Amino acid sequence: MGVRSRFWLVELAAGVLAALMIGLPTVMFPSPFFVRMTPVRTPDYAMWLATAALLGPLIGTYVAAGAPAGDDRGRGRTLAARGRVSRV
Repeated sequence: MGVRSRFWLVELAAGVLAALMIGLPTVMFPSPFFVRMTPVRTPDYAMWLATAALLGPLIGTYVAAGAPAGDDRGRGRTLAARGRVSRV
């Protein structure tokens, strides 16, 4: 499995997991565990889905950065990997 396909798999899984982890305690979808006293509005759904959609690629980049041992495509290209991070 290549780095690119692993990124897309992790991105999809992380996005779905983030949507569930955020949606369950905020009761964005009906839940037998909680009762929401305030009705869910359309902007609430938009923010919930936008957050999950942005967390998926973010988590995918961290997983895809850890390329297999024989793959040199991502190594040494970032400033942090070369030890050139400036201190403020």
